[in-house]
This record gives sequence, structure tokens and C-alpha cells, in this order.
Amino acid sequence: LSVNDVPAYTECAWEIERRYGLKDAVWYVTSDAASLTDDFRRTFGDDTVVTAGFKPSLYTRQRLPSSNASSDTRQEVSTLMRELAGEWWLLSRCSHLVISLSSLSQTAAAVAIATRNASVYLVKDAKARRHGRSGISACDRVTSLSSWDYNTL
Repeated sequence: LSVNDVPAYTECAWEIERRYGLKDAVWYVTSDAASLTDDFRRTFGDDTVVTAGFKPSLYTRQRLPSSNASSDTRQEVSTLMRELAGEWWLLSRCSHLVISLSSLSQTAAAVAIATRNASVYLVKDAKARRHGRSGISACDRVTSLSSWDYNTL
């Protein structure tokens, strides 16, 4: 995956910058695709894009290790949990979110709205089209989390 594969997200972010007169905005990009976050940094530079870097998701593991797991495994999980907490803290500091239809996005939106009253913009992407949401524009502002429902978007 590369920046060229997700033009609606960058176009939406640029539109938000123009709309709010943001100068020197910093984008926090999070994805489970290492190639995408790497390409964002290469394309836009470290002064514009901040990423947490790619780490294996705890959610992709079958289960967390048991109490009798090795010390190395427990340390790895501990490190991943600290990094996850850091990512969520960064997401909570965002004033504007450009999101997709995903559970991560829904949770990030709830956190950012609750902590900063953030503006959240939903991008019409392939997942939205798969769910038959052809009425979503390229960059629609989500005005209520109660409307966050695949049946009503």
C-alpha cells in the first residue's frame, strides 16, 4: 500500500487544512500497513507526518500469553501495550481526524471527540462502497457518533 492508493484521505486532509486555514499542520498517520505509513513519511517528510511506526497488533494474536509465558514474551507484550497506549494518547490529541469505516476509526473518533471535541471526517473508500454507502462524499464530517452505524451512514 502507498500514498497513491489512498488519495481520498490526503485530499480530505488538505481540504481540512484549507477550510480551517491551518498552516504547518502535522499529520498523525496510523495504519496496520507498514508500507503505507512508511510511504507517507517518504512522500510528505518527517516535518509533516508523524507515525507510530508499524508494530504487530495485539489484536492479530490468537491470545495474550499465559502467566507461565517466557520473560521475553511478557516483555514484548508489555512493550506493545505501552506503544498502544502511546498511539491512543496521540490520537486523543488530534483536532481533526480523517477516518475510514473501521472499528479503530470509530474508537479513535470517540476518544478524540471526548477529549478535544475533535472534528471527524469520514472518507468514502472501498470499505464504504462495499457496505453500499455510495451517498458518502469524499470527505463528510461526522456530526454525531450516535449516527455511526453501517445502516445509517
